[in-house]
Amino acid sequence: MRPSRPGFPPVVPWGAVARGRLGWALLLGLLLGVADARAACENASRPRALSQAEALEDFELAVAAIEQAFPALDWHRPKGHWRRARRTARAQLSAVADDVGLYRLLAPLLASLGEDHLTLRPSEAMRCHFRQEAALLPLDLYWTERGVSVLRGFGGAADIPTGARLLTINGQPWRSLFQEMWRAVGGDGDITTGVMRELDGDGYARQRYWLRGKEASFQVRLLLPDGTPRELTLAPIPLSARPGTQDTGAPLATLTWLDTDTAVLRVPTFSNRRYREAGASYSETLQKLFEELAERKARDLILDLRDNGGGSESNENVLFSYLVERPIRKYAFVEVRANHFAITSRSGQRFEQTVFEPEELATYARTPGGTLRRLDQPLLGLRSHWHPVSPIFKGRLLVLVGGRTYSGAAELASMLYSQGRALFLGEEVGGTHAGNSSGYDWTLTLPNSGLELSVPLIHFRLNVTGLPRNRGVIPHCVLQPDATEYGVREDAVYRLAVELSERPWHKPSSRLCAR
Repeated sequence: MRPSRPGFPPVVPWGAVARGRLGWALLLGLLLGVADARAACENASRPRALSQAEALEDFELAVAAIEQAFPALDWHRPKGHWRRARRTARAQLSAVADDVGLYRLLAPLLASLGEDHLTLRPSEAMRCHFRQEAALLPLDLYWTERGVSVLRGFGGAADIPTGARLLTINGQPWRSLFQEMWRAVGGDGDITTGVMRELDGDGYARQRYWLRGKEASFQVRLLLPDGTPRELTLAPIPLSARPGTQDTGAPLATLTWLDTDTAVLRVPTFSNRRYREAGASYSETLQKLFEELAERKARDLILDLRDNGGGSESNENVLFSYLVERPIRKYAFVEVRANHFAITSRSGQRFEQTVFEPEELATYARTPGGTLRRLDQPLLGLRSHWHPVSPIFKGRLLVLVGGRTYSGAAELASMLYSQGRALFLGEEVGGTHAGNSSGYDWTLTLPNSGLELSVPLIHFRLNVTGLPRNRGVIPHCVLQPDATEYGVREDAVYRLAVELSERPWHKPSSRLCAR
């Protein structure tokens, strides 16, 4: 599953806390968590000053962990890219004086590798500072290939209408603003949509603060929905005046019927943990839904994966097995560089990580190059699935995808696309078509700055063709809704899928998208 990007945790509305003993336990946990965070913040220096020796030690430790354990160093970028990028970053270390400066140096270095599972999280001191003192751009934004639009404004921007186009901030054009974030936030390969979805809502304001710190004001140029240009100066607003994002979406797959022939299957996650927390089983949920599809003799199925960021390995395979009866060779290979990693910092601190327990290690074999590759045998192996399921849906399949379709969900999209099984609608998938590095990770807290580095350890190379390695599945019908439909499930992409389900067609084709 895609790790969270740096920022403030989502706000949990009081009404969402369950009643009864479980509800009170959750409420107590939230209160204790807040108390612990406050206590930690009281003891955290803001920012945490670093000597040159300390900054160098943390930098070299991060580099060593990546070079020893990251399994795809030269996959998305040309050979030698990492060496040059590392040299450039090391040359800038003399300007680093604290944890914030080191974060701003390391984040673009990691992002340059093009693997979004490789993440850097701000230190606790930085997060404390953010919660207590951050002042942000007072705009929620929505990013597309056509431009960036305002979703809502706060403070002096409260009267800006939804859909107004943001042209510049402090004279910097929107494309330049995006490129700045692209270099710092990064995404999978050369895919822009994944980064756009991370910048949606308050994402841009938060990331801008991490990269630039406090700003006195924001000179913005806008084009209102009626075509009227507008220029204004906006003051930053504190975090408390900017409502946080609420995650109230249920994790369970659901099936709704449009008519007697067509159903919509929404699968928001492949995470077994989230299903367990909801008191359900992923495999049992899918079995019941596909039995319902068979019982009611569905002709068309619209599969919505737009909010699915992945989850537990092989759950994408379970869904695939209900849509494609015959197993396929899913992976060209699955590889780790070693089963045990160990590095020592410049001051003598030891950091170690073991990847597999003995039982799982037995499912891997050492290659002539010294790496470990997974054997093609149950339970996981290299195939899409080992055992048939029933019933299989054999009708027409329309799949809705986007920048948040990531990790395991991106793998499912690639498998279905490579088999010509579905008509795809939406925007480019956020995960690269040919695979990713994810699974287990090695998380290190850098000793001087407190920055948290997470290095994915397993490289999953898909056995697919048809698209460039650094791109995601590109839909047959490419469509990005406008800002007025942001967060609306039954948006323009959904409506197009419904329309196409009512037309006669047999094979997926971009020709179907013409209106």
